[in-house]
Amino acid sequence: MLQFRAMQDSDLDTMAQIVERVWNMDALCGGKKAGRFMSREYLWKTLGHSTGAQVAVWDGEVAGFLAYRETTSPYLLLPNMASEEEQQGMEILSMRRRMEEYDGLCTALLEKSGYTFDGEITLFAVAPKWQGRGIGSALFERARAYFNSRSFFLYTDTGCNYRFYDTHGLRCLAQQAHENPYKKDRPFWVFLYGVYETAFS
Repeated sequence: MLQFRAMQDSDLDTMAQIVERVWNMDALCGGKKAGRFMSREYLWKTLGHSTGAQVAVWDGEVAGFLAYRETTSPYLLLPNMASEEEQQGMEILSMRRRMEEYDGLCTALLEKSGYTFDGEITLFAVAPKWQGRGIGSALFERARAYFNSRSFFLYTDTGCNYRFYDTHGLRCLAQQAHENPYKKDRPFWVFLYGVYETAFS
C-alpha cells in the first residue's frame, strides 16, 4: 500500500541509497565507496537548500522522495550525515568539480530564461525497484497540489527521464548543451522545466 509522509531523519540513509542507484554514482565517481560518499554529500547539500521533503512509502519501505524549496520559507534543519571519514581522493574532487560546474550551468540557465518562480523542486527520485508503479506520478502530483497555483521549476537533463515532465503539465523553458558525464561521445542537454503562467500565454 502506498503512503506519503514528511521526511524523517531516519529516512536519510535510504534516500542516499536511492540517489546512488538512480544516478549510477558508482560509475560516475569511479567506485562504490566514492559513489556512496558522494551520494550522501549530494543529498545532504541539496536538502540543505530545500524547505521541505516528502517520502513515498510502499509496504513500509521508502520507495521514493521529493524535496522542494519555497522562496519564503526557512531551509530544513538536518542532522550531520558525515558518518564516513572525509574523502579527498581524485575521484571525489573530480566529482565535486563536475557538480559545481553543473550547478553553475543551471544557475546561468535560470538567469538567461528571464523567469522568476515561487518555488523549486530540488530533488526527485524513485528507487529503481519501485519504478513503473505510479509512485513518481503520485509524488509529483502532491508537489503540484502543494504549490497550487504558484509557479515552480526544476532542472533535469538527458540522463534522466525528462519526458516525464512533458506528460505532467510542465514546459521546457530553456536548455543548454553540456558535457555528457555518462557517455562522452553522446549529446547531453540540461533543461529548465517549469510551471509559469506567462509561459503558456
